Amino acid sequence: ARTALLLNERDLHLAIIDAKRRKAVRASRFKSQLLAHVEEEARGPLSAIIGISNMLESGNMPLSRAQEFAHVVAHNGELLQRLYGDLLDLAQAKAGELAIAPMPVKVGEALRNCVGAIRLDAALGGKPVLVGEIEDGLWVHVDPKRLVQIINNLIANSYKYGDNHSPIR
Repeated sequence: ARTALLLNERDLHLAIIDAKRRKAVRASRFKSQLLAHVEEEARGPLSAIIGISNMLESGNMPLSRAQEFAHVVAHNGELLQRLYGDLLDLAQAKAGELAIAPMPVKVGEALRNCVGAIRLDAALGGKPVLVGEIEDGLWVHVDPKRLVQIINNLIANSYKYGDNHSPIR
């Protein structure tokens, strides 16, 4: 009976060790995927900012296009700022400290504000973002900051992965 008890205890410890090992492997895989994603998402905006900065430094930027290039730099800075915010949220979520503050939000107003904040000429290569009819009384109970993140990510993904000819709807 004592031997059976020891074997059961050993099996329990082995199962706990195996579960912790699998969790560590998943965490490692997630971190690798996250780093690859961050590298992919940051490369474009950084390249644009550095390229335009180099043009400015060299004096080769046509003055007639300065405002267009300023929009490109601002948009790419906003993309990097969003990526940074997403990483902070992820770190806070992992630590169990992510603050979610749900409140009533008017859907149409939130969509129009997000779309209105996009610099169409630079951000989406002139590709329009069209917002269809939204019932005026449509409200959702969400964290407004997270809703804006979701909407912006949907628009960015539609531009990035959609066709190059149709507007974003």
